[in-house]
Amino acid sequence: MLGNAGIKVEEAGGKLFKPIEEVVIEVDRGYPAAGIEELGNRRANMTGMQISSVGTIRMEFLIFSWALMGFRSLGTSAFMKKLARLEFWFSGLDQLKWNV
Repeated sequence: MLGNAGIKVEEAGGKLFKPIEEVVIEVDRGYPAAGIEELGNRRANMTGMQISSVGTIRMEFLIFSWALMGFRSLGTSAFMKKLARLEFWFSGLDQLKWNV
């Protein structure tokens, strides 16, 4: 039986730290926009893009792990991810002042 999916969150000094993943996608030369759009909608930051020797386009992104939940690779693309670091996560909801 599988458990519920979840993201490991660490707390230090009263602040929440969430994992950042480094994502690498290789797509055919005519389809980089699909990868940029899909990960851009998930608030990823592109850190690099280059054309490989076989003609595919390799794109590198940094993204919070929770934003990758449910993500599938794009068509015939190659997809790889690894943990890059933990980063402070500010949701802002606890800092809002409501004028009621």
